[in-house]
Amino acid sequence: MEHKELPAAKSTASAWKRAVGIALAVVLACTYIIVRTYLDIYPSADMTYRSANYEVEVQRNGDLKIREHIDVTLKKRGKPWRQLYQQYRLDPGQLTAITGVSVKNTTTGETYTQADPVVPGSQSTSLWDSTYAGHWYIKRAGVSTKTYDPERDKPDVSGGYSDQYPTIEIGWNIPATDDTDSMGYSSVGI
Repeated sequence: MEHKELPAAKSTASAWKRAVGIALAVVLACTYIIVRTYLDIYPSADMTYRSANYEVEVQRNGDLKIREHIDVTLKKRGKPWRQLYQQYRLDPGQLTAITGVSVKNTTTGETYTQADPVVPGSQSTSLWDSTYAGHWYIKRAGVSTKTYDPERDKPDVSGGYSDQYPTIEIGWNIPATDDTDSMGYSSVGI
């Protein structure tokens, strides 16, 4: 005996498939709109750390030799990236000076040399890349372009000037970069 499907059953199954397809499309569209709205309201940072590793070695005189290895992701923004930096607050009970700094771009293998601090932005990309990139600097944080001096810029526990515990910035001038998934650096300091 042969069993034949009734025409009404075919149209009901077809209607269910169409309804499920439409519902799925609506859910996907709503999810997309919610995610896009969230990302517009709460954008992620322009620079993020892929990794940050620190090795600390205590020297015989009590100083700490710190090796830092970082890898960052840089997102596209309104202007190219030209400098990366980190800041450290000097405090007699924790960090009194920063010396013996060296910086290496672990992505290219290039060892950076120290240079005077420079404010990036007004230079052409070719001038920046040929003159300023490939160098690192150390300075008092803020608008100063004066190179950090451990004697002059040490913490003033007597409160002799307004910035009793100065913040020191160590930065590296990178080639002008619009964006990159990975850029690595190693630095050493005592």
